Amino acid sequence: ENSASPELGETVPDELRLQIPLSHTRVGFQGLELGLESLPAPWMPLRTPVIVVRVREGSPAHDALPREAQWSRGRDSDERVALLRPALPHLRMTVDLLKSVARALQVTGSGKREPTGASAQAPETRGRASSEPLRASARRVA
Repeated sequence: ENSASPELGETVPDELRLQIPLSHTRVGFQGLELGLESLPAPWMPLRTPVIVVRVREGSPAHDALPREAQWSRGRDSDERVALLRPALPHLRMTVDLLKSVARALQVTGSGKREPTGASAQAPETRGRASSEPLRASARRVA
């Protein structure tokens, strides 16, 4: 299990996460985090960016994200978590992906949140309706 707290005897944490506050979000949005993971490599740990998205299952926030994302159970039974990674671990690609995810999770137009009833949408129809797709490789949370 990854933890931001170093293990006994270690001096460097194996990951770092920063919570990104969003306003005017879709119903079911739980949290957005920008993380830095350490992956094993032969010469030294490789640090790569990851975006952690937390939503309620079947909610408008869940429906607003890419169908290709691999969702796992979160902290409780109806929370779902996806790890999104930029195609390359480059600053510009990471910022662009983070902005794209934030736009997908925020309500447009009047600024009002979507009604809860919209969460009844079938999983087969989940995905962005926008012509600007989110691009990322998604991996399952262990």
